[in-house]
Amino acid sequence: MPLIHVQLVDGPTAEQRREFLAAVTDAACTHLGVARQSVRVWLTPIAADDFMAGGVTAAERRAEAARSATGGA
Repeated sequence: MPLIHVQLVDGPTAEQRREFLAAVTDAACTHLGVARQSVRVWLTPIAADDFMAGGVTAAERRAEAARSATGGA
């Protein structure tokens, strides 16, 4: 029985998360040759302010990307 734990920074909608979980389930079935009913997948959400990569939080990175996309400084 595959147990797949995904940690995901907040942002995707409920529908996106559901589709992602279904895709992970399908991938496990395809690549591991297991029955769909045996696959367990769950998400642990991480607040954007609680995840940092390279000294920048995910919230800061998103804010910068939004400013860049709108031409802001």
